[in-house]
Amino acid sequence: MWWIDAEQPASIPRPVHRARLSPGPARGIARPRFGDRGAARACRGERWLLVFDNAEDPRSLRPYWPTTPTGRVLVTSRHPGWGGIGGRLEVAVFTRAESLALLARQVPGIDDETADKLAGELGDLRLALEQAAGYMEVNGTDPQRYLELFRVMREELLAEGDGADHVLLDATWQISLTQLAEDDPAAVQLLHRAAFLAPEPLPMALFDRAGEEPEQALLPEPLGSTLANPALRDKLLGRLHRYALARRDGDVVVLHRRVQAAIRRSLPPVDLDTVEESVLRLLRAAVAGDLGTPENWRVWREVLPHVLAAVGERAERAQPDTTAWLLDRAGIYLRTRGEPGRARPLLERVLTITETAYGPDHPEVAVRLSNLARVWKDLGDPGRARPLLERALTITETAYGPDHLVVAVMLGNLALVWRDLGDRGRARPLFERALTITETARGPDHPQVAVMLSNLATVLGDPGRARPLLERALTIAETSRGPDHPEVATDLSNLAMVWRDLGDLGRARARPLLERALTITETARGPDHPTVAVMLGNLALVWRDLGKPARARPLLERALTIAETGHGPNHPTVAIMLSNLALVWRDLGDPARARPLFERALRITEAAYGPNHPTVALIRHGLENLD
Repeated sequence: MWWIDAEQPASIPRPVHRARLSPGPARGIARPRFGDRGAARACRGERWLLVFDNAEDPRSLRPYWPTTPTGRVLVTSRHPGWGGIGGRLEVAVFTRAESLALLARQVPGIDDETADKLAGELGDLRLALEQAAGYMEVNGTDPQRYLELFRVMREELLAEGDGADHVLLDATWQISLTQLAEDDPAAVQLLHRAAFLAPEPLPMALFDRAGEEPEQALLPEPLGSTLANPALRDKLLGRLHRYALARRDGDVVVLHRRVQAAIRRSLPPVDLDTVEESVLRLLRAAVAGDLGTPENWRVWREVLPHVLAAVGERAERAQPDTTAWLLDRAGIYLRTRGEPGRARPLLERVLTITETAYGPDHPEVAVRLSNLARVWKDLGDPGRARPLLERALTITETAYGPDHLVVAVMLGNLALVWRDLGDRGRARPLFERALTITETARGPDHPQVAVMLSNLATVLGDPGRARPLLERALTIAETSRGPDHPEVATDLSNLAMVWRDLGDLGRARARPLLERALTITETARGPDHPTVAVMLGNLALVWRDLGKPARARPLLERALTIAETGHGPNHPTVAIMLSNLALVWRDLGDPARARPLFERALRITEAAYGPNHPTVALIRHGLENLD
């Protein structure tokens, strides 16, 4: 059984149908981890259940709908409109008999009359019944006394104008929160902050990172000192669990979204602003690490749902700078994870916030433009990326002068776009200027110099001149990043393709470089990342050149599947995989299989680039010479 919180589409693991099963925090079921082909194979012969919990809109789930026929999908939602994709079942409240059975089981000694009155007052709502039972168990409260407390709290909430739709649940939780404030104020402070995060597993390690801040101001007292003490922390988490305010699995807690909503409604406006600001600063401290470092991707996997939940419209109005920073980092992380489609709306929102705050010509706007442009490039639309980067370059040159490092970054990104547009002549001088600026400012052995060298080598059109640049880039990257960094894999792959272009001897040298690059990339990014598809495709080309099309075919088929899953069916990268697979089928003596692949690749590239792009010409040539 797999469970996915579908309230935030941007936090849904991309290839759900390839998920790896792992124990679910506080659920006793499985939670998906994206990127494992093994689960897809296992599910073909086994029955399974995939739950999309609290989904908002059927359209938001379409990209993640599994295709394996042996399982079932269950969607929970508070919204209508799901009848078109399957059967519907409205879940009602408990029957009175079910309510009485729950109370009898969890509150030993409760008499039938009091249980019936309490069930009636609580509207037979299971969450409210469990909350009431947990409170009575923890505090040894007489059921009749609890009934009196509930009636008082309910009347107070109604008098404040709260709607009847949530007043029953709020009243039960307010009783527990009032008592908890007396028993453990730190626990209430933790709940206040968790109420602004996602109803997802919340690791206490997030708060540990806040405690590392020198000011120690991110956590109020007594919460800060309580979480810093292992014994007090354990006692605090235990209280939350016993009061039925949160589920607990070791150092991870999960709050139900209705509990979170009740807590937020209970906060006066002044506290609401203070807590919300604290949460945003807390999240910023948690994800402050370098996004280019694979070790920090694990942190982002845990924190992403909470960032997306916290950066709502209130946060944008109250803390625009921190909100923009978190959205920007979330977008960059999603792009790094190979999901530019989910990064784009976040980065578009960041750009709007930043332009509103600083005006259209501020250097910070240039950074946002550049990040959004890189997403458009990854989405296979360099035409949309180019004007964004040209504007970003103009802003940074005006603000910093022509030789600033930020200018070099903009030059390099714009050059990559011109390369994708098929104009290496425009890309090359931009890369050369970016390299000169970076070497002057950083020195000859900086990792960013390696990136510039590698990119420049890809547009020279001369493998003899490109090879020393790539060998130098590889040496710098291995020395500064270590031998297993993703940037090392990129340099290995680029160097391997240069060796391939140098002829038969070079192709033999290319294969081990590509195999090493593939291993590094799969380890760092997972087996289904779009970059893995590129490595597979390059390795397949070398096997084909070595006269082994049968070795190349499964690599290209896997690469095509990854590219289609990650980018969608009409991305230029998909067209490249289709075209190369068509060449392999031609080599294997099956032009009938090759033709529809070429034709589809040609349609994709013409739609993306127009009829005169070099890639279009190559694919058209392959199709024309098929027979």
